[in-house]
Amino acid sequence: PVLAIGKGAEFKLIIHDMITPFTLDEKNDKLYIENIEQAIQNEVKLIDRWGNVAAEWTNFTNEVEYDFSRLSPGNYICLVTYSAQGQNNVTAKGMVTVLKSN
Repeated sequence: PVLAIGKGAEFKLIIHDMITPFTLDEKNDKLYIENIEQAIQNEVKLIDRWGNVAAEWTNFTNEVEYDFSRLSPGNYICLVTYSAQGQNNVTAKGMVTVLKSN
């Protein structure tokens, strides 16, 4: 018999850095966080350049029903606090740009 002791599978969240909800191509229309489905629970916040919370979700999924065109074009900080197997309250952050093209 073989006995292995170690950590569970680790993963890294990747916050995609662009949202283009004003275009008609239906690409990048919403916030996308890679591997978010592996988190047991999460809280996601988009913070504008003045430090105000522009949008927030508990147990965010990439299929969230939210009209991202409500956000003003510009830069936002995305903070993701999540728990995973064997980890508690890990925080990931990234810059997200909301673009409006003509």
